[in-house]
Amino acid sequence: MNGEKMKIMFIYILLVIAVCSVQAQQFKGGTVKYIAKSEGETIRLNLFINGSNQKLDQTNSKGQTGKSFLFGAGIGVVLYPPEQIYTEYSDLKDTLINRKPPLFDNNEDEVKFIKTEKRMNILGLECREWIIKNQFSTVELWVNSNLQVDYRIIEAMPEYTIDWKKYVIEEKTFPVAINIKDENGETVYSFEAVEFSNALPDISLFAIPQEYTKSKN
Repeated sequence: MNGEKMKIMFIYILLVIAVCSVQAQQFKGGTVKYIAKSEGETIRLNLFINGSNQKLDQTNSKGQTGKSFLFGAGIGVVLYPPEQIYTEYSDLKDTLINRKPPLFDNNEDEVKFIKTEKRMNILGLECREWIIKNQFSTVELWVNSNLQVDYRIIEAMPEYTIDWKKYVIEEKTFPVAINIKDENGETVYSFEAVEFSNALPDISLFAIPQEYTKSKN
């Protein structure tokens, strides 16, 4: 290989490293805002990420936060702003995970998990399509593989139907948009990111407020 070709190859390698470095920096954290719709009801979810510190707020159509899931190094709690109390996530985990969604079907043998070839850019996030379905419902799921979150954040997200969260956790991906259809092909639930920012949230957002007391229940 002559000197000119070596020079071109060296520049190419530097460009690849630079692109990978930018992508790594881009996904250190940020804010993802979701809107979930089901049967005329709208729920907003705001996900804040700063390294290992992660927080998921669930708010109603009036912007009132009902609960927040807060995870970080050595911490896992659920905050209840209206009551200004919090509880350990481990105390609620079984209740949250075992809560059956409206279209739940327990026959996992009939579930088909398909990774399609479709790709789409959503809010600057490169996503690929998954299809998860059984005879009762179909989940059209768009996931991103770069933005990593604590698996407990995924557990806290709405499920509604087939256990799609299991596949997201196992594959270590991030859900960006979900469309769920019933056996007639009618959309019964949608869950999608409507805003994304890679600006790191202030670290103070991930602390338990001083005025909150730990629930005894």
